[in-house]
Amino acid sequence: MRSVDHRAELVSGVYRPILPARRGELMALQHLTPAQIPRIQPILRIRPTAHGPVRDAYDFFVALRDRAPYGLRVAVDLADLPDVATGLRAPPYDLGEDLARWGIPMLPVIGLVDSGHRLAGHGAAARLHLNRAIVRFRPDDYAAGQTHATDAVRRVWRHTGLAPEQCDLVIDLAEVSCRDDVRSAEQRVRRIVLWAWHHPWHSLTLASGAMPSSLSQLPTDRAQRLQRWDALLWARVADFGLDYGDYGISPPVPTRAPPHAPLPTMRYTADDAWWIYRWARRGGRRDDRFYDLCRALVASDHWPGEGAGFSWGDHEIARRARYTPGPGSATSWIAWGTSHHLAHVASRLAARPTRPAPWLSPRVDHPR
Repeated sequence: MRSVDHRAELVSGVYRPILPARRGELMALQHLTPAQIPRIQPILRIRPTAHGPVRDAYDFFVALRDRAPYGLRVAVDLADLPDVATGLRAPPYDLGEDLARWGIPMLPVIGLVDSGHRLAGHGAAARLHLNRAIVRFRPDDYAAGQTHATDAVRRVWRHTGLAPEQCDLVIDLAEVSCRDDVRSAEQRVRRIVLWAWHHPWHSLTLASGAMPSSLSQLPTDRAQRLQRWDALLWARVADFGLDYGDYGISPPVPTRAPPHAPLPTMRYTADDAWWIYRWARRGGRRDDRFYDLCRALVASDHWPGEGAGFSWGDHEIARRARYTPGPGSATSWIAWGTSHHLAHVASRLAARPTRPAPWLSPRVDHPR
């Protein structure tokens, strides 16, 4: 078990990727470098299974316990798990307790429509850790106007016992899939941020995603460029000083796993685009075509100058370009692509000039 340092604070400009709590994504987090750990705060979304919410939360704890690097602060989103009857084990508190015993610092992720029982559990879990939480705010939460939104966040603070200064607000736009989506989302974001400035949040983050739910329509045996509309949206509202969040290399809307084995695939992140590599199994060949895919990737213009040293994922891709040791599996491909994505985004954010957020500057007139 590890001790939790409750005094340390995250550095400014935190990157908050919203990731499914699957083995591939957890493997990528396991290989973060010490320099990346303070700058990345993953929001891990637990998916429901037939085992029920108590077992799902415990299985997540076991998987994270074995992979979380020391010092990584994880935010845990239980929104997809149903509430359990009062008197039974309650995942919000019990998961917080399990992680606290193992020294893995956690922030609960709170939804504005969570039940009072669940909100109380979130508050208790927060007090076991950093006394902090994330409030995940969706455009629908603002649909009825700012008065309704204010009443909703006040209800959260009342039931959790947390103050707004203890909460990070994540404005989650979910999917933005084209330029028109970016334009309309930009206007929604600006309205929500102007409302959010009325409250002393610990931080504000904009999160969205643009990875398609299916790649089956893309050509095979050549790289295909896909625009990162989420990155473009964040850049268009950068004047607000928001932290950045996205959905990694996964689609914002969870999808079912394909009934058959997927083609060898790599989703590789560049500054404003993803490069999608899908290699067909020609001539009866199976996953060993992933070797050919990796050879094409390391020879491309978007392969980083640091090469295999850029991230753990890039190291593994470079090894496969030399036909060693094995082609991996769909889980491995997600893990390596996610590892590169996290390193790429974190490095680009770290290179941006820092400036105080507008709502923290005494020279800025706050909206009333």
